[in-house]
Amino acid sequence: WSSDVCSSDLEVLTAQGRWREALTITSAATDVFDRSGVVPGSIFRMAATGMRGVAYFGQGNWREARNAYVELRTAAASDSATI
Repeated sequence: WSSDVCSSDLEVLTAQGRWREALTITSAATDVFDRSGVVPGSIFRMAATGMRGVAYFGQGNWREARNAYVELRTAAASDSATI
């Protein structure tokens, strides 16, 4: 996950309403982070989680969007350096 490259790519995808592609990228990113042992409070992992929420929101999948935002809030609260 290169924050500069992926975030700009995701901005383009979301601006174009390409929610499925945005969701694929953000889900892959969080999966890689999880398998690599990155802590949930990592700013890069939280950015991917937040964008996953945006992608679900864009699709109208309110339940999954909410779940992503709850996951993001929990991750932020679990890391005192993030707060």
